[in-house]
Amino acid sequence: MSYAELKQAGSSLALLSDYSPALVAALKATVPYTARRWEPDMRAWLIDPAYGMAVQQIVKQHLGVDVHVPQVQNQNALTTRLLRVEYIGQTKDRQGSDERTAFGFVDGQWAVIFPENVLKKWFDVESAPTEKPTLYGMLGVPRAANVAEIKTAYRRAARQWHPDVNRDPDAPEQFMAIQRAYEVLGNELARRKYDAGLQLEASLRQTSGMGRLDDMLFVGYRAPLTCGYILAIGVESLGRFVVREIKAWEDIAREDGRIMVSSWPRGAEIFQVQWV
Repeated sequence: MSYAELKQAGSSLALLSDYSPALVAALKATVPYTARRWEPDMRAWLIDPAYGMAVQQIVKQHLGVDVHVPQVQNQNALTTRLLRVEYIGQTKDRQGSDERTAFGFVDGQWAVIFPENVLKKWFDVESAPTEKPTLYGMLGVPRAANVAEIKTAYRRAARQWHPDVNRDPDAPEQFMAIQRAYEVLGNELARRKYDAGLQLEASLRQTSGMGRLDDMLFVGYRAPLTCGYILAIGVESLGRFVVREIKAWEDIAREDGRIMVSSWPRGAEIFQVQWV
């Protein structure tokens, strides 16, 4: 007789069962990528409780087992956590998700999900999903930032993306963009001209209904910072923490004052950490 069982696992459901290729295929076809995750330590599928009845039917169809669907309470309860995030990559489209997300590496695993709109909101980037960041967004400062705030943000971003320490394939491009942003925003006259251009562009988009000319070239969002201590509000889902709001973001520093810089070299299996 085949074995299958649905258990509550935190705010998720855990499906433990005999292996069945047909069951796995049906599970992947029915439950979106964002609503399921294989947990090797448990040897179980973690499932969003919203798909409990669908999983029940799949198990019945492919294993002939009637499983009980536990009632999971407070799966959407907001909690606040201080996260030591060692690396955040570029946001990407995920199957079954309406928004691009980036994964964060915390406590030895990819345990945090950052929706693109959450990152953009923190770094004061316009939220339209097809738009490149403004120069303010490149440095992660609001448009009302003063000269000192712009200079501090520039130094922080430049330290993270300097090609001598950051081995991401696009680090030189990111560093040059950060340099360009500071050259403009750090100069009073150039900044006034740039702000006027932003206002004109916004007016043209509103009247024409068109986005920027380079919209179609923009794929994914790169945050100005790739690591840090992040105070965040979010929900637990499938054993991961899904961030809903970022409250604070500070550098990870050692006792000797050196700051963590993390990057992912081309061809590497995992990101690398340096202290600068």
